[in-house]
Amino acid sequence: MAEPKWLEDLKGNVAGAVREIAKLRRQTKSLKTQLEKARKAAEQAATAVRDAAPEPDAETWRAERKEVRRRVARLTKSLEELV
Repeated sequence: MAEPKWLEDLKGNVAGAVREIAKLRRQTKSLKTQLEKARKAAEQAATAVRDAAPEPDAETWRAERKEVRRRVARLTKSLEELV
């Protein structure tokens, strides 16, 4: 005896869903591999940039601190004018 049409359709839909899930799992595995490679590359690039950047000397830090103080003073003055 032949199966009802709805059962055939259901079996077809389930088989299609199984194929799609398998495809998505393969894609997920591939993407995880790509992500891991990208993370390693980013880590290596960050290390290379960090290693290539010169360590600031004391004079550089003093100039930076002076600039920050100047900016804070300017902002403080602007805020005081608003009050």
